[in-house]
Amino acid sequence: MGMAGQGGLPPEVRRELLRLLFSTSKERAQLIGRLFAHPQGRALAETLSMLEADEDLRARVEIELLHSSDSE
Repeated sequence: MGMAGQGGLPPEVRRELLRLLFSTSKERAQLIGRLFAHPQGRALAETLSMLEADEDLRARVEIELLHSSDSE
């Protein structure tokens, strides 16, 4: 089972992450900037930055999230 499968992210978090990943590059960049501004958001901002920099990785995460959402 992949990262978003059973024992992974809650369904509402998967949906929100998918919404974010399918938003525009500009919207993603704005969110990453806002997250970096807050100490509690830095780890998520770094993760999202890695996904933004690696299109293949982002696509694999999107597919994994879509597949796990289909199995709900």
